[in-house]
Amino acid sequence: MSHALYLRVHTDNFKPNEIENSIESFVTDVRWIDPRTLKADLSEFGRVQLKLMFSSFQHDLGLTLSGVSGFDADDIMVLFLDFLAENRPGKLIGAAEALVLAQLLGKIGLVRRLDRHFESIGRDEMETARMYLETGRNVNASAAHLYLHRNTFRYRLNKFITQTGVDIREIDQGKLMEMWFLLTNLD
Repeated sequence: MSHALYLRVHTDNFKPNEIENSIESFVTDVRWIDPRTLKADLSEFGRVQLKLMFSSFQHDLGLTLSGVSGFDADDIMVLFLDFLAENRPGKLIGAAEALVLAQLLGKIGLVRRLDRHFESIGRDEMETARMYLETGRNVNASAAHLYLHRNTFRYRLNKFITQTGVDIREIDQGKLMEMWFLLTNLD
């Protein structure tokens, strides 16, 4: 499973190919979505390695970067990256951690943007996602709690993933949904 990685360059003078070459062992499908923002696919192994090496990676390049790993939705993830660049430049964190940090700082824009992203998703699919996360990602237990056949449950889970772009079977994207469910229930 893969993550979408978004990196923002804060330094004026940089060579895009140097950044691309430095991260090529961690990522695939690198593209620049604007002059300072890179997007790439990141494996789970690459995510952990890049997170561990992010400070030395910046030091070696002589750059300041901000990075967020999340799901493939440029408009949403760029908002997460904007928040991170403003509040924690030089850090690479997951979207779930950024969502919690924004809430702690009293900045609700990220939660509201996710609200809009999920508002068109059907109730059945949202209940399926919530139950899947609440049962520790156990398909059989989730199906039993919702009085569904497990194949029906899997169908709804896949429909949720397809409609939202958030693959909650992946741990970090699941954490993002768990945090969003938690924060929206506090209202």
